Amino acid sequence: MQSLSDDERRDILGEVLMDELKAIHEYVKEIPDLKKRIGKLEDKMDQVWDRFNIDESILKAHDIDIRIINSRLSIA
Repeated sequence: MQSLSDDERRDILGEVLMDELKAIHEYVKEIPDLKKRIGKLEDKMDQVWDRFNIDESILKAHDIDIRIINSRLSIA
């Protein structure tokens, strides 16, 4: 087995570090796009939540109406 000289080790280490830096750079480039997509998903979730709250209010009002009608019918 042949040993590597200091220059060869340095070259190999430099290549490995460059490959890792390229991978990190590619990942970091995607962060703004990911933030935009997350923001859009948050907006959609807010819209769904708002609709859910409205529907829940309508259901509560409907339940109250049914109770009032039932109580009036039981009085009659």
